[in-house]
Amino acid sequence: MKGLNNLKIGTKLISAFIIVAILATALGVFGIVEILSLKNNSDNMYNNMLVPIQEMGEIDEAFQRQKVNIRQAILLSDQQLIDAELAKLEERRQIIDTLLTELQALDMTEENMAQLDAVITANNDYNSKIDDVLVQIRAGNDNLAIAMIMEDSTVGISARTELDAIVAFVDDVGNDAQTEKLEN
Repeated sequence: MKGLNNLKIGTKLISAFIIVAILATALGVFGIVEILSLKNNSDNMYNNMLVPIQEMGEIDEAFQRQKVNIRQAILLSDQQLIDAELAKLEERRQIIDTLLTELQALDMTEENMAQLDAVITANNDYNSKIDDVLVQIRAGNDNLAIAMIMEDSTVGISARTELDAIVAFVDDVGNDAQTEKLEN
């Protein structure tokens, strides 16, 4: 302590200022590192968790609208209107296929990818069954087309399977987001 007492006041002040500046710099560097870490975590959550949920919501909407297009095509009698509904249905199929392809390109967990594969499989199964319904609609066999899309028919079961797969995917991604939030 005697050595400190022997120092001039100017030296003591400069030394104290340098110590405070070093502490402030260390605190600033620590803060910047933590902010960058938060940014990376939020980017990861957005790109790998929120985007898939949002896109799956768009897939679900297009899927539901496809079902409306099918029912409308069955109920309509004007061939031009029927063709317009079927064209909308094909547009929605393209939307779904594009979104599923985008989802496959994301960096997701193996569990999420397995759920996505289940959605893709269910979608392919549903589309193959709907193709048979479309043949009947185009042939004017409305009663057969209606029977084919009933809830307990293979198409109805396939539709439920796809919806269940979509819900399971969204739940899985949401659970991953919650787990990651708790870990950080």
